[in-house]
Amino acid sequence: MNPNKKYEPEIDFKALLKNPKRLFGWVFPYFFILMLMLGIFYVKNLNAISENTAQVNAPIEDEVKRTISAKKGAIMPAVDLEVIKNPSSDFIAKGKELYQQSCASCHGNNGLGDGAAGVALNPPPRNLTDLSGWTNGTDFVNLYKTLEEGIVKNGMAAYEYMPPVDRIAMIQYIRTLADYPEITEDQIQEADVTYNLTEGKATSNQITLDEAIDLVVKEKSVSPKLANIMIYMNNHPSIEGRDIFNNVAVNQYRVVSSFASINLNSLSLEEFVQISSSNFNEIGFSANVNTLEQDGWQKLFNYLKNVLGSASV
Repeated sequence: MNPNKKYEPEIDFKALLKNPKRLFGWVFPYFFILMLMLGIFYVKNLNAISENTAQVNAPIEDEVKRTISAKKGAIMPAVDLEVIKNPSSDFIAKGKELYQQSCASCHGNNGLGDGAAGVALNPPPRNLTDLSGWTNGTDFVNLYKTLEEGIVKNGMAAYEYMPPVDRIAMIQYIRTLADYPEITEDQIQEADVTYNLTEGKATSNQITLDEAIDLVVKEKSVSPKLANIMIYMNNHPSIEGRDIFNNVAVNQYRVVSSFASINLNSLSLEEFVQISSSNFNEIGFSANVNTLEQDGWQKLFNYLKNVLGSASV
């Protein structure tokens, strides 16, 4: 710039490049206008810009499948509470053997939580020699609770299928791995009351959910023959005995399906009464069926023979 001139007729870009401060003075207004325009654009489109468009990979409900394992029912023998108060060395040795069979794969041979099968677990298996931070606590009742119910969130399996005396044996062995709290008489009584240790119990068979679903589907499926019977019954409400049937059959479909495969003409009234009264709940009758007089039984018997015979032809 020529200092003798008051105004510069044109922009001397070469001079601007030699003087960065003047260059910034020329560029700044344009930079300011650009930032202002970007700011206005951002404010006007704030909702669209801030919207989270990422796909959430939530599990599809139909893909979430839970199941339970099949188990055979068993008789759980009663427990002599003396094995809790004063376990013998043989009893503890039995507990060690059971521990090695059922627990060591995760908790390790020495209870340090370093079993090979527990490497991939999160959280890792409990270090049984460290008594701090246990979910259920370390007293006898809570140790038994853990084996009875498991701890799902921690990946701890339940051992409710194992006889109580075996679970107690495992607990007695585990208690030798560290300085566990003393077992008090109150704890023993609490465990007995809660889990009926001295009474024993019988456990029922358990089937998987898939098997249960198949059974329900089969039970609810209406065969063409049964469908015809039900339609025939609904279309012929005036047949004698219909009112009695409606009064005593709490599950009409079950009653029909129970007798559909039986030739009722081959039964005597006494046999029909005996079958119906002794298995009324399974057949689909209410307990009121047992209050029927002879005439009521006869009408009910005749009604079923009528509708089953007529509709199945």
